[in-house]
Amino acid sequence: MWVIQGNLYFQYSTLLYLCYIENMKRYVQFLKKITHSTFSSKEAKECGIDAYGLKLLARVGKIQKIERGIYRKADTQESVNDEMISALTHLGDPCCICLLSALYFYGITDEIPNQVWVYVPYGKYSHLKTIKVIRKRNPQWSIGIHKQDELRITSVERTLIDCLCDKKHFTEVDSIKFVKMALEDKLTTIQSLFKMAKTLGVDHRVKLILTLLQESYV
Repeated sequence: MWVIQGNLYFQYSTLLYLCYIENMKRYVQFLKKITHSTFSSKEAKECGIDAYGLKLLARVGKIQKIERGIYRKADTQESVNDEMISALTHLGDPCCICLLSALYFYGITDEIPNQVWVYVPYGKYSHLKTIKVIRKRNPQWSIGIHKQDELRITSVERTLIDCLCDKKHFTEVDSIKFVKMALEDKLTTIQSLFKMAKTLGVDHRVKLILTLLQESYV
């Protein structure tokens, strides 16, 4: 009797193990459908990986859980931009890194943001304390936004012009300081800033400042 029960248990355990292996193979194949390193649980589900699959993949070290609903493939090198990419993944399109986070990314300020600053359209929110959403009525997603792999970020020129126009988050003194630093480090030119301001339709708001700076940076 014990022998029969032992055989049944062994067969049952073997069957469970084989099912586990097959499920793991299937989830690993589904994981390959996700082409970027950082992804959301929603993206995973669209590729066939349910909550159980995410737990299995995390358990065997195939993925890492960054925060609630955000994961990263374990075979990718950790990047200094991971925090930004995680914020973009969490918020979903359309959105992009902006203002203080962009200034830090380009080395224009040494101030490390305690939150990731992200442009989003009106109606989009985030309850994560690590993300600072900047809602804009007309974000103009097609102007001055660089897309590199998983990172979407305002260009140097747009970042500086946006800072000059943003009286809510920056003083005029600080904004001018940022522009001077970028010009001194040759990250941009006065001509490029004038062009960006005109393209954004805000040249009338920054013309005086840029004209005064032009005397020193030609």
